[in-house]
Amino acid sequence: ICLGFKVKMNDTMDDSDGEQAFWIDGKKIQHFGKGFPKSHQDGGYVRENTVGTDFGGFNRWTTQALKSYFFWFNYYMIHVAEGNIEQIWFDYDVISTDYVGPL
Repeated sequence: ICLGFKVKMNDTMDDSDGEQAFWIDGKKIQHFGKGFPKSHQDGGYVRENTVGTDFGGFNRWTTQALKSYFFWFNYYMIHVAEGNIEQIWFDYDVISTDYVGPL
């Protein structure tokens, strides 16, 4: 499968105009930004909900010292059968300033 993930930093330290989006095999699954989509907070999770309120956006940095400078691949697995090996392989890793999509 092809996973795509977008993170847009906020333009200024005082604004919450950062965004986050997620694709699987070129199909957009989720996209959150200032004013979209309608959402509802359920505990620690924010979920899309057509009758919710406009999403407030992301404020990813509040000082110049917090700018992004690296990307870290990570994964999480649970309930692996005894004797099996937890393993995930990443191929064709691309970091870009524009959408790339499936190869």
